[in-house]
Amino acid sequence: MADATGALDLRVIFLIDKSGSMQSAIDAAKEALAKILAGFAADKVYIAAFDTMGHVLKPKAPTRLAVQHMLAPLRGEGGTIHGAAVQALHRAGVRVPATAKLIVIVVGDEAGETGETLATTFRHAGYRVDAMALLLCSAYRGSTVRDCATALGVPYSEVTAVQFDDPYHVPRILGALLEAPISTIAPAPGLVEKVMATKLLEVS
Repeated sequence: MADATGALDLRVIFLIDKSGSMQSAIDAAKEALAKILAGFAADKVYIAAFDTMGHVLKPKAPTRLAVQHMLAPLRGEGGTIHGAAVQALHRAGVRVPATAKLIVIVVGDEAGETGETLATTFRHAGYRVDAMALLLCSAYRGSTVRDCATALGVPYSEVTAVQFDDPYHVPRILGALLEAPISTIAPAPGLVEKVMATKLLEVS
């Protein structure tokens, strides 16, 4: 990660929806997240799960098995307030340096409070978000994350677990999220897919 991003200090917040609307999709979300987190530097990723309450999560080791163990207790139940996870991270002492770039990735169905309400929660917590993304894990969906990105005036993208299969692709995906168009009412799809389709340089 450090070699690929150079001097850029990237931080990533993962917000995991474990509310009742995720009941049929929580297992898929766990599998996707276990795969994704293997590609991130442990000291620069912050994880919290939420329903109407937020809970900070920390794997005991930077391995897929440890991440699976951390996620195992999550169940799809309760209401949905994304901001509860943001507040839990702030209460736990998570702070992002002003010089760092912050990407927020939400794993869920995007249903919940209004986007403006979530945007206000980020502002009150002092988190300056540079890009937002959604890993959709349910056939049902709302618009909280998209509307939040619009309210914050930052890029919005949608990602899939498959894109994170190769940890070496993670820095490229993060770069694509930062470079995506600023969010509008309808997101501009396809940028991440376009970046992923570009062949990596090979040593001849």
